[in-house]
Amino acid sequence: MEHAWCISANQMKTVRRIYKVPAPKDIRWSKAVSLFEHLGYRMYGTGGSRVCFKKEGFPPFHMHRPHPSNHLPPEAVTEIRKYLEQIGVTP
Repeated sequence: MEHAWCISANQMKTVRRIYKVPAPKDIRWSKAVSLFEHLGYRMYGTGGSRVCFKKEGFPPFHMHRPHPSNHLPPEAVTEIRKYLEQIGVTP
């Protein structure tokens, strides 16, 4: 999916961390939400802890809010990385 993304230096730090292998265990939920919002996505609750990030012209991204911790599990970070690759957001 071709798109020219304009990403701030702060958001690029988050992108670089998401692309680390193995996936880090200390990325905060708020950083992921901020990144998606910076990319123009809106977050919608879909029931319970499940949320969906949507932007017109792009496939939706579904994930669970982490709980009880505010840190994303490594599996969620890996899923975000796969989605970012799909839409052309790379470090």
